[in-house]
Amino acid sequence: MPLNAYEAGWQLNTTIHAAFWIYKPDFTFDPKGKEIMVNVNNLQYIEANQPTIRMPQITNIAITGGLLTITGVNTFQPSMSAALINGLQNATFLNGVIVPVSGATPTSITATAPTIVAPVTEIQIISDVLTVTARQQWVVGMTVTFSGLVNATFLNGQTVTITSVSQNFYDPSGYASFTAAFTNADYGPSNEIGTAILNTNGYTNADSGTVTDPRERTVWLYYDETSVSTSQRAYELHGIAAQAFIDDMEALFG
Repeated sequence: MPLNAYEAGWQLNTTIHAAFWIYKPDFTFDPKGKEIMVNVNNLQYIEANQPTIRMPQITNIAITGGLLTITGVNTFQPSMSAALINGLQNATFLNGVIVPVSGATPTSITATAPTIVAPVTEIQIISDVLTVTARQQWVVGMTVTFSGLVNATFLNGQTVTITSVSQNFYDPSGYASFTAAFTNADYGPSNEIGTAILNTNGYTNADSGTVTDPRERTVWLYYDETSVSTSQRAYELHGIAAQAFIDDMEALFG
């Protein structure tokens, strides 16, 4: 999933000490119950309703000409304008991404393909093997183009093919770096600022996973009534804002 909390950051006065997810049945609201995240600063807990799954089984992912096509049996509604993708086994770079829906049939949906970007933090080249440290969930064989690098400027505009992806389970994304063949004198390791952009046009592959409707998500934020003002005791988020908040919380504490 996208690590929105890492990309956007938190306010300087925000302190989160601990949190965890549990399952709280609430059959009067939803026969499947709610999720609840508790013990944030010993003040706050957060409830979220269960996601509404519109495509319970994805069968294929394709990206051509900037258009993303997701194939499977769906139950999309005419008013549905966005979709959240999860559980992909091959196109993992799309997991957790919310895309705008442009069309739907009983067997597929189409959406504007998102731009998949990873911030680069370190570059190294040894014996014509380029190692790029960047938080991403990419796939061996795909191509990447560099932009805005401030130190290894010779890579800007260069396109390379991913040959391996390393994992770092201490990072919420689970991924730390990727490698590619690149003929150049040995370089670094050197800290870097810039981006790597995944080239997904022309991608097609069988896959599995689900698509949910972020419009249906709701988050309730509750506070200890003796510790905060009345105006802060309850707050609700709806739709994409609620889904983005849930993504952040699960990325931080999931």
